[in-house]
Amino acid sequence: MRQMQGAIGLAPDDPSNGPSFIASLKDAGVIQNNMFGVFMRTSLTSTFMFGNYDNNYLPSGQSVYWLNRVKSYSKWALKIQDA
Repeated sequence: MRQMQGAIGLAPDDPSNGPSFIASLKDAGVIQNNMFGVFMRTSLTSTFMFGNYDNNYLPSGQSVYWLNRVKSYSKWALKIQDA
């Protein structure tokens, strides 16, 4: 299996570079929301969605857990309180 370092064009908006790929899709009306959803598992069946997420991937009775992004224009960063 080939290792991946990331996905092209998924950085947050950056004032020095302009809108992100996701923001450009939203502005063009291609996607509904300025977001992307990722469902990953250990098998080769993973899903990546632009503009929304799919509740069908959530366990029964569970909802999406939203995290605030640490203020950074160049990368995605989340504050971890416990591991």
